[in-house]
This record gives sequence, C-alpha cells and structure tokens, in this order.
Amino acid sequence: MTISSHFMEVKTNVPNKVVLEVSGVGAATNALTSVKGATLIDQTATGLYTVTLPRKYAALLNVAGMVMSSTAANWHVQLRSHTVATDGKLLLAILSSADNAATAPTVTDLTTSEKLLLTITLQDSDVNPGAGV
Repeated sequence: MTISSHFMEVKTNVPNKVVLEVSGVGAATNALTSVKGATLIDQTATGLYTVTLPRKYAALLNVAGMVMSSTAANWHVQLRSHTVATDGKLLLAILSSADNAATAPTVTDLTTSEKLLLTITLQDSDVNPGAGV
C-alpha cells in the first residue's frame, strides 16, 4: 500500500518564521511533566506558568493555546508577558470558569488529568515583516 504525502507552499511576510508545538501534562502545584517542544514549563504561582523555550528568538509573533481536559469548563490560556528576545521565556495564565460561563474565570492549576497545548510562532530575525506576500 502506498501512502501519499502532501506538501504545500506556505507564503509569509515574516522572514525566518519559526513555529513551535509545545505541550505538557499538569502536575498540580509543580512544573508540568512530559514536556515537548520546550525546555521547561514551570509553575511560578497558582495558575501561572513560565514556558522556557529551547533558546531565545528575535520576536514573539503569536501564542495560541488550549487545555485538554475531561472536566466541563471554559478554559483560557492568556499570555501575561514575555522575554523571548533576551532569554526565551513567556509567562502564561491558565484561566477557567464553570461550563455555563455564569462566573468570572479564575487562575487555575493544571492537574495530572489536564494537558496544556500551545502553538508558538516566533521570528528568528530582526528584519521587520514585509507588507505582503
């Protein structure tokens, strides 16, 4: 049986774009375990996590995140700050609220039954993005 591979050209106005797929499993009040795509995801306070990337990058372009959980809740991953250009780190808050969204979200620790999934887009060059592709 032959398995077909599909490739497509991606056009971007950002030179030297890097996309990292990062994940880790919650560990209550400790650093996340089974981390992939990053050096460390350390819990710095309740619901706050510092993601240490493999190295520093010129600029942070985007962070998209989600929490995989069997708990019925509204999960949000919020970027609080970053220093990717100096030490390759970003600070994230994990927020959750009841599934009915009647209450305001609060910072929440990830448990061993929850997994953090991130797509982090970075620029590996000081060149400014172009106006078009």
